[in-house]
Amino acid sequence: MSQDNYKKIEKQIDTIPPLSPVTSQLLAIISEPNHSLQDVVTVVETDAILTSIVLKTVNSAAYGLKDTVETAVDAIRFLGDSMVAGLAIKREKSGISDAPLTGYLADADASWAHSLKTAIAARYFAKRFSNGKVREGVAYTAGILHDIGKSLLSSLLPAESFQSINDSEFLELEEQLLGINHAEAGFMLAYKWSLPKAMCEVIRWHHEPSKAAEEFKTLAYIIHLADITAMMSGSGTGIDTMRHSIDSEYKKFITVDERGLELAFFEIQLEYNQTFKAIQACFDSSKSVKSEEVK
Repeated sequence: MSQDNYKKIEKQIDTIPPLSPVTSQLLAIISEPNHSLQDVVTVVETDAILTSIVLKTVNSAAYGLKDTVETAVDAIRFLGDSMVAGLAIKREKSGISDAPLTGYLADADASWAHSLKTAIAARYFAKRFSNGKVREGVAYTAGILHDIGKSLLSSLLPAESFQSINDSEFLELEEQLLGINHAEAGFMLAYKWSLPKAMCEVIRWHHEPSKAAEEFKTLAYIIHLADITAMMSGSGTGIDTMRHSIDSEYKKFITVDERGLELAFFEIQLEYNQTFKAIQACFDSSKSVKSEEVK
């Protein structure tokens, strides 16, 4: 990578707001194997806005609960700590999960949809096929965060570069154009934010999981497969959708066969549809309130 591009990326990193203390705490808690529900509740309840988001989400029509959930602890018990962390990340001012990726020809909705479906798929694979080696919450959170490097590179990608795109791997294309790919850029941002080691490692190697450190290799393969699954089921991120090859070595780390994958596609899509509607209803409601306040 040229010194000029390196400085541009460093400048981009400096312009992205750091994660809020609450979100940082939640990510750290979820990465701990022995954390409790109360650990998550205690952090969430310090943030009135996040508490409101959690309650609005759980009480949305998408979940169709008979009785209204009125407390944070009951809402978090229903949604799960990983979902709560995902909500915290979505409301971040940095826009790392749902910013428009114009350089990749993807809008904000596509960016968020891909992150969410990858997270749901990652949690599913961790629960069903990792033989207990990967915790569901860590897989989900890593799925939400895996593409954060695109927010750094998007504005640096020249639009004309895709007019005659060839069949090369997209990581190679990014490196040809910028001297760095979005996975490495994401690692730089994750490191700057002091994200848990597992998150940093998986963000860096989600397209090349064989290069991940041994202790995080199963998680890396889960995010790798979840990322491809999201793309194959229609939730991509613009121009690079389906331009990343799958590492067949995943079969050594994830005990799933073709029949299992077919069922996974179906169940992941069902959960995604419900979750996406619930989250969108919550955040659309918040936008409407802000619009009214401005008026």
